[in-house]
Amino acid sequence: MSLVVFFIVVLGAELLRLSYTALTVQYAATRVMRSAIVGPPVGAGVGYNHAAAIEGRIIELSSNLGVSIGPEHVRICPDSDPQCEIDNTGESNQIIIIQIARPMRILIYEVYTIEGLVVGRNEPYPEVA
Repeated sequence: MSLVVFFIVVLGAELLRLSYTALTVQYAATRVMRSAIVGPPVGAGVGYNHAAAIEGRIIELSSNLGVSIGPEHVRICPDSDPQCEIDNTGESNQIIIIQIARPMRILIYEVYTIEGLVVGRNEPYPEVA
């Protein structure tokens, strides 16, 4: 009987961990989308990589919430690039997609992929003179 209760407690804790991770991944993607759609900061230099900055913010935010996400788990793509080979925040008025896919082991048996997905449209960027 005590083994059954122990298993139920462990299973409940794993489900809570799974739920928390899923909520954190979706929250990080949603929260950072706003930064992505407003475009690069005014005065950003020629070498500024907006996609890398957004990816860094996702990793930092999720880490602050206790969930580790590596750069290999984050994809930032315009809708015109469904293969998403290179992270890219797209152009002005273009739809972009932020996807986070984090593998997670449940107990010791299965590996599940927790996904967070957000779709947004870039705002019109000011013309650079």
